[in-house]
Amino acid sequence: LWCMLVEKASAKSNGSYAAIRTGFPYEALIDLTGAPYKEFNLQDPATKESIGDGSLWQRLCKYDGYNYVMTLSTSGVDHRTEGGNRSGGGLVAGHAYSLIGVHEMPSKGLKLCKIRNPWGSFEWDGDWSDKSLLWTEETKREFGWSDEDDGIFWMSFDDMVSNFVGINVCLVRHTGLGTKVWNEDRKKICYKFSRSGNGSEVESVEMFEFKVKEEGAEAFLTVHQPDKRRIGSPDYFDIGVTVLKKNADSSGYSLVGYLSPSASRQHQLELNPGVLSVGTYLVVPTSTGCRIQQERVTSGSRLLSSCQVERDCVFSVHCDKKFSIKAAEFDRTAFENALKLPTLQD
Repeated sequence: LWCMLVEKASAKSNGSYAAIRTGFPYEALIDLTGAPYKEFNLQDPATKESIGDGSLWQRLCKYDGYNYVMTLSTSGVDHRTEGGNRSGGGLVAGHAYSLIGVHEMPSKGLKLCKIRNPWGSFEWDGDWSDKSLLWTEETKREFGWSDEDDGIFWMSFDDMVSNFVGINVCLVRHTGLGTKVWNEDRKKICYKFSRSGNGSEVESVEMFEFKVKEEGAEAFLTVHQPDKRRIGSPDYFDIGVTVLKKNADSSGYSLVGYLSPSASRQHQLELNPGVLSVGTYLVVPTSTGCRIQQERVTSGSRLLSSCQVERDCVFSVHCDKKFSIKAAEFDRTAFENALKLPTLQD
């Protein structure tokens, strides 16, 4: 019952049920938990490399140990969920599954993934499925096998990465899950672009002094903009984030980390342990304004309305160590460095 209530609340927030029909699982999990996320495109060369060297499996084992929420996605278009035929078995195209857990049995060289179809039925019918002949009494005990039509099934890691196209991980932490909660903060920001002129220069946006108080910090810095599927929301413009540190001799800034601007609902910069030391940094939400310029060209007018050039967003910080964050005045030099330094590094 609670699932239907959450779905109705989401539809109400977004304006209609039609507005939440499609999308990415991790975006729904962000809306529900506010937590940072990890996304793995299984067709991406870097992800394929991590599959081959075993590091992706190790990551999934770590995430499972943290009780993070994990999902899987298949390719194609789902024609079964709404009024389609749900009899039989296999994998549903264009569908999201829960990755309940991963488990390894080194003595048998087995790496299996426990997966659930949210329908509560229509299960995988290949190797290591409920009725697979590969199961022995020993492996049944080791993996907790059961033959029930409950939507839950096992699949080898190799089959999982071959039959799914994406893995989404919601890094939600809660004491009830046995994990130390994130230290987090959120701030409203507003990108203000030039209302008229040949360019779409950012005239101002909130910046922040980010003070890290402990060594070994892992942090996720994210800029969020309103979901364009929500009624009345504008199309996405490009958003990014850069972390700078002022040089000791006050001669300028050095680059600590960055995520180049992209026209997406949220853009998240991950800073691994070792990148941040104890100290104060300047966090700069960035944008090139190219989408605003496109709107200016499309409209045929150099003068845009205030709602087109003033874009409200939210900036969030999740860190496993203590930190503080406070607003800083817009600094044109720092903003230009935030856009320029990453291009020089690349």
